[in-house]
Formats: sequence, C-alpha cells, structure tokens
Amino acid sequence: MKRIVIVMVGIISILSFCGNVSASLIDLGNGVVFDDTAKQYWIKDLTLFTNQNHAQQINTINGLNSNSVFQNSAWGIWHLADTSETWSLYLNWMSIDDAFVPADTGSDAWPSYFKWWWGRYDATIVLGDNQTYDKVMHVTYRTWPDNQFPDQFWGGMENYILPTATSINVGTGLDVNVGAWVTADWISDYQASVPLPATMLLLGSGLAGLAGLRRKIRR
Repeated sequence: MKRIVIVMVGIISILSFCGNVSASLIDLGNGVVFDDTAKQYWIKDLTLFTNQNHAQQINTINGLNSNSVFQNSAWGIWHLADTSETWSLYLNWMSIDDAFVPADTGSDAWPSYFKWWWGRYDATIVLGDNQTYDKVMHVTYRTWPDNQFPDQFWGGMENYILPTATSINVGTGLDVNVGAWVTADWISDYQASVPLPATMLLLGSGLAGLAGLRRKIRR
C-alpha cells in the first residue's frame, strides 16, 4: 500500500505541474484575456471600441472601470495600452486569433477572406502633413477559399489613424474598423474556480487517509 501511495503522489505532482502549464494568452471566459507570461490583463472584444474616435474610446474605457462585469481584485484600472504593453502583446500575435474578438471582418475582390484585429494604443506620431496621428497595432488573418494558398498571418505596430477617425483604409478599397487595445495591470492571478493543484491536494489527502485506515484494519 505504501508503494501505491508513493506512486499516486508522483502522479498528483505531475498533474499539478500540468495544470500550471498553459498558453501565454488565456481566455478567462468573462470578456477578459490574461497574458500569463507578461502578467497583463486585456479586454477580449475589440468591437467594444469600434465606430468610435479616440475621445469616445477613452470614454468607453472609463466606463469599464465603473462596470461590475469588468471589475476584479485580480487587476487594476483599465487603460489604453502603452507602447511597451502593446509590444508585449504583439510578441504573441500568432495566438491573438484564439484569444481576441476581431475589430472587423471582410473580403476583397481577389477574393480572400480576412479577420482584422486593428486597435489604437497610447502612442502618437506627427507625419509630413504636420498632423498628429494615433498609432495602431494590427494583426490580420487571411484564409483562401478552396485552400488555393496557405493561410496567412501578418501584423505591425506602425499604422496611423487620425484621432477623429474610426476606420483605416488598408489599401484594397476597404475601410477597416479600428478598435482599441485595452489593458489592466496584474495584481494577482484570476481565480474563477477551485484550482487544479488544490483539487489534487484533496485527492492526495484522501489517499493518505485510505492508507491509514488499512493499517488500522491490519492491527
């Protein structure tokens, strides 16, 4: 019996370890995505901020901070992501398709079919026309009908939109809606249910109890 308990403890340790291994971007299921590498929380749905100019997006973000649905002791104040926060997310851009709701979808005349994750972040640039533009970080995913070509991902940190604008022309005759990359600082890890390691600990305690019971019966 002692050997069985030792084996089970080993299995419990492995399961506990596996329970803590996860993808970098985790959909928490409550409209929030957690980057467990950069320790940053993100608003999942970019369409919450589409059809809005810069000032309107800021008002919407401020509204999240008084909305109980988006409040939790695990994170801080929602804000438009700064350059370093956005760059950290961009490093995971191949995973954005599984974690975030795109700001727009559409097709062009080729035809090829797109999902667009385009959003403002908290950075500006002055261009040759002496106007100040907001910077946009984008990820685009294109699928081809009938598998004519491989699916394609691409993205970038250096697209520009006027503060008064709500969409951006992508050069194929399409105006694509631009959302916002909205984040909150990590305070603690979000817990929606009993974590797996705690569940395994309960199982281990039960097995130890069975071992003790068997020893009593032998006596």
